[in-house]
Amino acid sequence: MTYINPEDTTQTVDSGQWTVDSGCAMARGGTKALSTVHCPLSTVLYLPGGYPERHAAALAANAPLRRAIREYIMDGGRAIAECGGMMFLAQNILLDGDLDSAEMCGVLPFAITARQADRRLALGYRQFTYNGQTLRGHEFHYTQIATPHPASIAQIYNARGEAVNTPVFRLRNLIASYTHLYLGETDINQLFI
Repeated sequence: MTYINPEDTTQTVDSGQWTVDSGCAMARGGTKALSTVHCPLSTVLYLPGGYPERHAAALAANAPLRRAIREYIMDGGRAIAECGGMMFLAQNILLDGDLDSAEMCGVLPFAITARQADRRLALGYRQFTYNGQTLRGHEFHYTQIATPHPASIAQIYNARGEAVNTPVFRLRNLIASYTHLYLGETDINQLFI
């Protein structure tokens, strides 16, 4: 699995290219942030949680990275995006302050709001069934989906078995949600059937 942290906008390497264990090559130019992603379809791109709203300007400025991730997913590359990773794949993030909106990858057809007036705490253990397996995880965020979005592919439940309104999205071979999955108990390949 290839791990890209959308929060990390300052990593540098001298060689110009870095290959990780999964066989996924991520090209970087000099001291510039990650700019391209080349993943064989046998790997999974993992975009974990984080706080992309805190780095929105830098992420918006990194058009090559946003374009590479969008192309990878739209070409059928397998990807899991959790919380901040899902936010990074949205059309944009709405913000308070000088920068009122920051363009993100544009993969998912909705905006995320991180504006103070829209903040709502979502917190707790989560569980849902998808492709024959029960998936468990947790959710912790204040941001919200700001615009209409596609229907969820599964109903998520809290630890008491009560339905919660957290959606799970599937677009081509992308699974995205605010829920941080416990991947150690998940058959990742089963997610993409």
